[in-house]
Amino acid sequence: MSKLKKIQLRHARKTEDAAFDFISYQQFGQPLHTAPVVVVLHALTGNSQVSGPEGWWNGFIGDQKGIDTSKFTVLAFNIPGNGYDDQLIDNPYAYRLKNVAAWVLEALDSLELQEVYALIGGSLGGCLAWQIVALRPDYVKHLIPVAAHWKASPWVVAQGMVQDRILSNSKDPIADARAHAMTFYRNPNAFAVKFKSDEASVAAARVYDWLSYHGKALEHRFALSAYKFMNWLLTTHDITAAGASLEQILKAFTGNLHLVGIQDDLLYAQRDIKQTFWVARELGIPVHHHTLISDQGHDAFLIEQEQLSGLLSSVFASASLKENSYELS
Repeated sequence: MSKLKKIQLRHARKTEDAAFDFISYQQFGQPLHTAPVVVVLHALTGNSQVSGPEGWWNGFIGDQKGIDTSKFTVLAFNIPGNGYDDQLIDNPYAYRLKNVAAWVLEALDSLELQEVYALIGGSLGGCLAWQIVALRPDYVKHLIPVAAHWKASPWVVAQGMVQDRILSNSKDPIADARAHAMTFYRNPNAFAVKFKSDEASVAAARVYDWLSYHGKALEHRFALSAYKFMNWLLTTHDITAAGASLEQILKAFTGNLHLVGIQDDLLYAQRDIKQTFWVARELGIPVHHHTLISDQGHDAFLIEQEQLSGLLSSVFASASLKENSYELS
Protein backbone atom coordinates (compact mmCIF):
# COMPACT_ATOMS: atom_id res chain seq x y z
CA MET A 1 0.00 0.00 0.00
CA SER A 2 1.26 3.46 -0.87
CA LYS A 3 2.21 5.48 2.20
CA LEU A 4 -0.11 8.30 3.21
CA LYS A 5 1.72 11.64 3.00
CA LYS A 6 0.75 14.99 4.48
CA ILE A 7 1.33 18.55 3.32
CA GLN A 8 1.04 21.32 5.85
CA LEU A 9 -1.16 24.12 4.59
CA ARG A 10 0.61 27.45 4.92
CA HIS A 11 -2.53 29.23 6.02
CA ALA A 12 -4.38 27.00 8.48
CA ARG A 13 -8.07 26.97 7.70
CA LYS A 14 -9.82 27.86 10.92
CA THR A 15 -13.24 29.12 11.84
CA GLU A 16 -15.10 29.12 15.11
CA ASP A 17 -16.48 25.66 14.33
CA ALA A 18 -13.80 24.00 12.21
CA ALA A 19 -10.03 23.75 12.13
CA PHE A 20 -7.45 21.70 10.24
CA ASP A 21 -4.00 22.41 8.92
CA PHE A 22 -2.96 19.73 6.39
CA ILE A 23 -4.03 17.88 3.27
CA SER A 24 -3.06 14.26 2.74
CA TYR A 25 -2.35 12.27 -0.41
CA GLN A 26 -0.90 9.05 -1.76
CA GLN A 27 1.55 8.67 -4.61
CA PHE A 28 1.61 5.80 -7.08
CA GLY A 29 3.84 4.98 -10.01
CA GLN A 30 6.90 6.98 -10.96
CA PRO A 31 8.90 9.30 -8.67
CA LEU A 32 7.83 12.92 -8.64
CA HIS A 33 9.38 15.12 -11.36
CA THR A 34 10.38 12.12 -13.50
CA ALA A 35 7.15 11.58 -15.45
CA PRO A 36 3.89 13.31 -16.41
CA VAL A 37 1.61 13.81 -13.41
CA VAL A 38 -1.98 12.59 -13.16
CA VAL A 39 -4.00 13.96 -10.24
CA VAL A 40 -6.92 11.79 -9.11
CA LEU A 41 -9.80 13.07 -6.96
CA HIS A 42 -12.15 10.77 -5.07
CA ALA A 43 -15.92 10.40 -4.89
CA LEU A 44 -18.14 11.11 -1.88
CA THR A 45 -17.24 8.02 0.17
CA GLY A 46 -13.85 7.49 -1.47
CA ASN A 47 -10.29 8.31 -0.49
CA SER A 48 -6.74 8.47 -1.80
CA GLN A 49 -6.32 4.69 -2.08
CA VAL A 50 -6.98 4.53 -5.82
CA SER A 51 -4.61 1.74 -6.86
CA GLY A 52 -3.27 -1.53 -5.51
CA PRO A 53 -5.21 -4.47 -3.98
CA GLU A 54 -7.49 -2.19 -1.93
CA GLY A 55 -7.73 0.58 -4.53
CA TRP A 56 -11.23 1.67 -5.51
CA TRP A 57 -10.05 2.38 -9.08
CA ASN A 58 -7.52 -0.45 -9.26
CA GLY A 59 -8.99 -1.76 -12.51
CA PHE A 60 -8.23 1.60 -14.10
CA ILE A 61 -5.04 2.75 -12.36
CA GLY A 62 -2.00 0.49 -12.14
CA ASP A 63 0.82 -1.13 -14.07
CA GLN A 64 -0.22 -1.57 -17.73
CA LYS A 65 -3.75 -0.33 -16.98
CA GLY A 66 -5.74 2.68 -18.25
CA ILE A 67 -3.63 5.10 -16.25
CA ASP A 68 -0.35 3.23 -16.44
CA THR A 69 1.73 3.66 -13.28
CA SER A 70 4.81 2.50 -15.17
CA LYS A 71 4.54 5.70 -17.22
CA PHE A 72 2.93 8.27 -14.92
CA THR A 73 3.23 9.75 -11.47
CA VAL A 74 -0.23 9.45 -9.92
CA LEU A 75 -1.16 11.73 -7.01
CA ALA A 76 -4.44 11.02 -5.23
CA PHE A 77 -5.61 13.59 -2.67
CA ASN A 78 -7.97 13.21 0.25
CA ILE A 79 -10.56 15.90 0.67
CA PRO A 80 -9.84 17.23 4.19
CA GLY A 81 -12.59 15.99 6.44
CA ASN A 82 -13.21 12.66 4.68
CA GLY A 83 -11.71 10.93 7.71
CA TYR A 84 -9.24 8.69 5.86
CA ASP A 85 -6.35 10.57 7.47
CA ASP A 86 -8.19 10.81 10.83
CA GLN A 87 -8.90 14.48 10.14
CA LEU A 88 -12.53 15.54 10.55
CA ILE A 89 -14.28 18.88 10.30
CA ASP A 90 -16.70 19.59 13.12
CA ASN A 91 -18.91 21.97 11.15
CA PRO A 92 -19.67 20.37 7.77
CA TYR A 93 -21.17 23.62 6.47
CA ALA A 94 -18.08 25.79 7.01
CA TYR A 95 -16.60 25.40 3.52
CA ARG A 96 -17.50 24.80 -0.11
CA LEU A 97 -15.90 22.87 -2.92
CA LYS A 98 -14.06 25.95 -4.20
CA ASN A 99 -12.19 26.04 -0.85
CA VAL A 100 -11.14 22.42 -1.30
CA ALA A 101 -9.90 23.26 -4.81
CA ALA A 102 -7.69 26.00 -3.37
CA TRP A 103 -6.23 23.56 -0.83
CA VAL A 104 -5.39 21.00 -3.53
CA LEU A 105 -3.72 23.70 -5.61
CA GLU A 106 -1.72 24.83 -2.58
CA ALA A 107 -0.54 21.26 -2.09
CA LEU A 108 0.45 20.92 -5.75
CA ASP A 109 2.37 24.19 -5.52
CA SER A 110 4.21 22.92 -2.46
CA LEU A 111 5.27 19.90 -4.54
CA GLU A 112 6.67 22.38 -7.10
CA LEU A 113 4.58 21.11 -9.97
CA GLN A 114 4.42 23.62 -12.80
CA GLU A 115 1.58 21.81 -14.55
CA VAL A 116 -0.53 18.66 -14.41
CA TYR A 117 -0.83 16.34 -17.39
CA ALA A 118 -4.30 15.11 -16.43
CA LEU A 119 -6.78 15.97 -13.71
CA ILE A 120 -9.44 13.30 -13.30
CA GLY A 121 -12.16 12.63 -10.76
CA GLY A 122 -15.33 10.62 -10.45
CA SER A 123 -18.63 12.08 -9.19
CA LEU A 124 -17.70 14.51 -6.37
CA GLY A 125 -14.08 14.21 -7.53
CA GLY A 126 -15.08 15.30 -11.03
CA CYS A 127 -16.91 18.30 -9.59
CA LEU A 128 -13.77 19.19 -7.64
CA ALA A 129 -11.73 18.91 -10.84
CA TRP A 130 -14.02 21.50 -12.43
CA GLN A 131 -13.48 23.81 -9.46
CA ILE A 132 -9.68 23.50 -9.71
CA VAL A 133 -9.70 24.44 -13.39
CA ALA A 134 -12.02 27.37 -12.66
CA LEU A 135 -9.41 28.70 -10.22
CA ARG A 136 -6.38 27.97 -12.42
CA PRO A 137 -7.40 27.47 -16.06
CA ASP A 138 -3.87 27.23 -17.48
CA TYR A 139 -2.58 24.48 -15.17
CA VAL A 140 -4.08 21.28 -16.57
CA LYS A 141 -3.47 19.75 -19.99
CA HIS A 142 -6.38 17.28 -19.81
CA LEU A 143 -9.45 17.85 -17.63
CA ILE A 144 -11.50 14.65 -17.19
CA PRO A 145 -14.65 14.97 -15.05
CA VAL A 146 -16.28 11.52 -14.92
CA ALA A 147 -19.97 11.28 -14.03
CA ALA A 148 -19.89 14.88 -12.84
CA HIS A 149 -21.03 18.37 -13.79
CA TRP A 150 -19.75 21.91 -13.31
CA LYS A 151 -22.62 22.74 -10.96
CA ALA A 152 -25.12 20.96 -8.76
CA SER A 153 -28.43 20.64 -10.59
CA PRO A 154 -31.73 21.15 -8.76
CA TRP A 155 -32.06 17.34 -8.69
CA VAL A 156 -28.65 16.94 -7.01
CA VAL A 157 -29.56 19.69 -4.52
CA ALA A 158 -32.83 17.91 -3.74
CA GLN A 159 -31.17 14.55 -3.17
CA GLY A 160 -28.51 16.23 -1.03
CA MET A 161 -31.16 17.90 1.11
CA VAL A 162 -32.89 14.57 1.74
CA GLN A 163 -29.52 13.01 2.57
CA ASP A 164 -28.77 15.82 5.03
CA ARG A 165 -32.18 15.43 6.68
CA ILE A 166 -31.55 11.71 7.15
CA LEU A 167 -28.03 12.32 8.47
CA SER A 168 -29.33 14.93 10.92
CA ASN A 169 -32.49 13.19 12.14
CA SER A 170 -32.22 9.43 11.77
CA LYS A 171 -31.47 7.12 14.71
CA ASP A 172 -29.13 5.22 12.34
CA PRO A 173 -28.00 8.10 10.13
CA ILE A 174 -25.11 6.69 8.07
CA ALA A 175 -26.80 3.37 7.30
CA ASP A 176 -30.13 5.01 6.47
CA ALA A 177 -28.59 7.75 4.30
CA ARG A 178 -26.48 5.22 2.42
CA ALA A 179 -29.49 3.00 1.80
CA HIS A 180 -31.35 5.98 0.33
CA ALA A 181 -28.31 7.02 -1.73
CA MET A 182 -28.07 3.60 -3.39
CA THR A 183 -31.46 4.29 -5.01
CA PHE A 184 -29.94 7.11 -7.09
CA TYR A 185 -26.39 5.75 -7.37
CA ARG A 186 -28.01 2.92 -9.34
CA ASN A 187 -31.22 3.17 -11.41
CA PRO A 188 -34.51 1.26 -11.84
CA ASN A 189 -33.04 -0.99 -14.53
CA ALA A 190 -30.11 -1.93 -12.28
CA PHE A 191 -32.54 -2.98 -9.57
CA ALA A 192 -34.65 -4.91 -12.07
CA VAL A 193 -31.64 -6.84 -13.36
CA LYS A 194 -30.18 -7.53 -9.93
CA PHE A 195 -33.39 -8.55 -8.18
CA LYS A 196 -35.44 -10.24 -10.89
CA SER A 197 -37.60 -12.88 -9.26
CA ASP A 198 -40.93 -14.54 -9.95
CA GLU A 199 -42.15 -13.79 -6.47
CA ALA A 200 -42.40 -10.19 -5.34
CA SER A 201 -41.85 -11.16 -1.71
CA VAL A 202 -38.52 -12.79 -2.52
CA ALA A 203 -37.35 -9.79 -4.55
CA ALA A 204 -38.47 -7.42 -1.78
CA ALA A 205 -36.49 -9.34 0.82
CA ARG A 206 -33.38 -9.32 -1.35
CA VAL A 207 -33.68 -5.55 -1.97
CA TYR A 208 -34.06 -4.95 1.76
CA ASP A 209 -31.02 -7.09 2.58
CA TRP A 210 -28.89 -5.48 -0.13
CA LEU A 211 -29.67 -1.92 0.95
CA SER A 212 -29.13 -2.83 4.60
CA TYR A 213 -25.78 -4.41 3.74
CA HIS A 214 -24.53 -1.28 1.97
CA GLY A 215 -25.77 0.92 4.79
CA LYS A 216 -24.05 -1.09 7.51
CA ALA A 217 -20.85 -1.50 5.47
CA LEU A 218 -20.45 2.26 5.15
CA GLU A 219 -21.34 2.78 8.80
CA HIS A 220 -18.29 0.72 9.77
CA ARG A 221 -15.82 2.83 7.81
CA PHE A 222 -17.23 6.35 7.47
CA ALA A 223 -17.75 9.04 10.09
CA LEU A 224 -21.00 10.99 10.33
CA SER A 225 -19.29 14.38 10.05
CA ALA A 226 -17.43 13.15 6.95
CA TYR A 227 -20.67 12.09 5.30
CA LYS A 228 -22.31 15.41 6.10
CA PHE A 229 -19.34 17.38 4.78
CA MET A 230 -18.96 15.45 1.53
CA ASN A 231 -22.71 15.66 0.92
CA TRP A 232 -22.66 19.41 1.55
CA LEU A 233 -19.79 19.88 -0.91
CA LEU A 234 -21.68 17.95 -3.58
CA THR A 235 -24.87 19.97 -3.25
CA THR A 236 -23.31 23.47 -3.07
CA HIS A 237 -21.00 23.06 -6.06
CA ASP A 238 -21.12 25.73 -8.80
CA ILE A 239 -18.03 27.06 -10.61
CA THR A 240 -19.98 30.16 -11.72
CA ALA A 241 -20.93 31.19 -8.17
CA ALA A 242 -18.19 33.85 -8.06
CA GLY A 243 -19.74 35.68 -11.02
CA ALA A 244 -17.89 34.39 -14.09
CA SER A 245 -20.04 32.58 -16.63
CA LEU A 246 -19.35 29.05 -17.87
CA GLU A 247 -18.37 30.54 -21.21
CA GLN A 248 -15.82 32.85 -19.59
CA ILE A 249 -14.32 29.99 -17.59
CA LEU A 250 -14.11 27.73 -20.64
CA LYS A 251 -12.51 30.47 -22.74
CA ALA A 252 -9.77 30.84 -20.13
CA PHE A 253 -9.12 27.09 -20.02
CA THR A 254 -6.04 26.22 -22.09
CA GLY A 255 -6.24 22.43 -22.03
CA ASN A 256 -8.35 19.64 -23.49
CA LEU A 257 -11.74 18.77 -22.02
CA HIS A 258 -12.91 15.15 -21.84
CA LEU A 259 -16.47 14.77 -20.59
CA VAL A 260 -17.49 11.27 -19.49
CA GLY A 261 -21.17 10.65 -18.85
CA ILE A 262 -23.04 7.48 -17.99
CA GLN A 263 -26.04 5.99 -19.74
CA ASP A 264 -29.13 6.45 -17.56
CA ASP A 265 -27.25 8.17 -14.73
CA LEU A 266 -29.85 9.40 -12.24
CA LEU A 267 -27.47 11.79 -10.47
CA TYR A 268 -25.70 13.60 -13.33
CA ALA A 269 -27.93 13.55 -16.39
CA GLN A 270 -26.41 12.99 -19.81
CA ARG A 271 -28.34 15.99 -21.17
CA ASP A 272 -26.42 18.34 -18.84
CA ILE A 273 -23.05 16.86 -19.77
CA LYS A 274 -23.91 16.97 -23.48
CA GLN A 275 -25.03 20.59 -23.16
CA THR A 276 -21.62 21.47 -21.70
CA PHE A 277 -20.01 19.66 -24.63
CA TRP A 278 -21.90 21.80 -27.14
CA VAL A 279 -21.10 25.02 -25.30
CA ALA A 280 -17.39 24.14 -25.28
CA ARG A 281 -17.46 23.10 -28.92
CA GLU A 282 -19.11 26.35 -29.99
CA LEU A 283 -16.32 28.23 -28.20
CA GLY A 284 -13.66 26.25 -30.06
CA ILE A 285 -12.44 24.38 -26.97
CA PRO A 286 -10.81 21.00 -27.71
CA VAL A 287 -13.60 18.88 -26.22
CA HIS A 288 -14.57 15.22 -26.36
CA HIS A 289 -17.69 13.48 -25.05
CA HIS A 290 -17.73 9.84 -23.98
CA THR A 291 -20.55 7.67 -22.67
CA LEU A 292 -20.15 4.68 -20.38
CA ILE A 293 -22.71 2.10 -21.51
CA SER A 294 -24.01 0.30 -18.46
CA ASP A 295 -27.20 -0.71 -16.69
CA GLN A 296 -25.65 0.21 -13.33
CA GLY A 297 -26.45 3.93 -13.34
CA HIS A 298 -24.17 6.44 -11.64
CA ASP A 299 -22.01 3.74 -10.01
CA ALA A 300 -20.84 2.62 -13.47
CA PHE A 301 -17.77 4.86 -13.08
CA LEU A 302 -16.70 2.47 -10.30
CA ILE A 303 -17.95 -0.75 -11.90
CA GLU A 304 -17.09 -0.39 -15.61
CA GLN A 305 -13.39 0.31 -15.17
CA GLU A 306 -12.21 -1.64 -18.21
CA GLN A 307 -14.65 0.27 -20.41
CA LEU A 308 -13.53 3.57 -18.88
CA SER A 309 -9.93 2.65 -19.69
CA GLY A 310 -10.90 2.08 -23.30
CA LEU A 311 -12.77 5.37 -23.60
CA LEU A 312 -9.79 7.35 -22.30
CA SER A 313 -7.02 5.26 -23.86
CA SER A 314 -6.01 7.97 -26.34
CA VAL A 315 -5.53 10.52 -23.56
CA PHE A 316 -3.05 8.43 -21.63
CA ALA A 317 -1.44 6.63 -24.57
CA SER A 318 -0.50 9.95 -26.15
CA ALA A 319 1.62 11.17 -23.23
CA SER A 320 5.32 11.22 -23.88
CA LEU A 321 7.57 10.17 -21.03
CA LYS A 322 9.96 12.94 -22.09
CA GLU A 323 7.20 15.54 -22.26
CA ASN A 324 8.24 18.85 -20.70
CA SER A 325 11.85 17.60 -20.45
CA TYR A 326 11.09 14.80 -17.98
CA GLU A 327 13.90 12.31 -17.82
CA LEU A 328 13.22 8.89 -16.41
CA SER A 329 15.81 7.43 -14.08
